[in-house]
Order: sequence, then C-alpha cells, then structure tokens
Amino acid sequence: MIHLPLMASATLIVVTVLGAWLDIRRVEVPDWLSIAGMMFGVGLNLFFFGIRGLIVAAAGLSLAVCTYFALHLLRMVNLGRLKVMAPVGAIVGPWNWLLICALSVVLGLPIAIVVALSTARLHQTGATKGMVVREFFQFLPPFHKADKLSLRRHNGLIMRHGSVIAVGVRFFLAITAVWVRR
Repeated sequence: MIHLPLMASATLIVVTVLGAWLDIRRVEVPDWLSIAGMMFGVGLNLFFFGIRGLIVAAAGLSLAVCTYFALHLLRMVNLGRLKVMAPVGAIVGPWNWLLICALSVVLGLPIAIVVALSTARLHQTGATKGMVVREFFQFLPPFHKADKLSLRRHNGLIMRHGSVIAVGVRFFLAITAVWVRR
C-alpha cells in the first residue's frame, strides 16, 4: 500500500464524491470529470514521484481499463462505469486500485442487500445475481444459457456504481491514515 500525498487524497475525494453525486443524479458520469481526474492523477504522480509516478499512474489506469473492458466483454458492466474507476487508477496506482476495488465490492454487497430489502426486490435481484455467479464459476459468460442473465438486461435492482466506489475510497483513505500513523 502506497501512502498518498495530501493533494492526491483530496483529488481522489473530489473525483469520487462528484462522480457518485452525478451518477446518482444524472445516471451517468460526464466525460469531463473522467478526463480531468485522469489528467490530475497522472500530473500529481508525475509531480510528486517523477518518472516512477508516471509509470505507476499509467499502470493503475491500464489496470482499471483492462479490468472493466474484460467485465464489459462478459456483459457484466457497461463501460460508463469505467469513468469513475479510471481516474481512481490514475491517482492511486495499480495496487491501491485493487484494494479500492476489493473494498468497493465487499462494502457494496451489504449496502445492496439493505437497498434490496428496503425496496422489496431482494428475491428477484438475488436469483439473477446467483445464476450469474454460478455461470461465472463454470467459466461461461453469464448470458450463455439465457439472455435474461445479462446483467444489463434484467429487472432486478441496479446499484449506482459511483456511490459504492466513493464508499470504498473513504475506507481506503481511512486505512491508509491508520497505516501511516504506525
């Protein structure tokens, strides 16, 4: 885990909070936020760490793009969700991006369950997601047996990805703050 400079942490907070707010409000993240976040991430890493920082930013950005492109090919996400994670990868680098991604998944699951319970759609959403996970562990694309298993084409609950990423980033920053104090 690489400690982030204060300016990089502030940029990360601004990009994810603004991305989450726009994702909830407009159902999409605008290109200008994604491009500005990536430029700030690469620029800050270059300023603070030199060429090594540029390589780390490029690796984090590449990892985010490759991961979300692979998920897009499996029809699990649309590429619009990359607009929040690409700047995060450029700001924090590949290892920290993996931690933020894992935190977003782990913390997003209970949030999704609470939202599903509050909207009384837990059964429908859980059944679809369960079938998708089963197909995934059989190394088949989720839509292999039925097109209704494509996560883009079902009537279950869909969480706003930007808000879950913002929660993962907050926990990541809390972990790094505790880690640095030791």
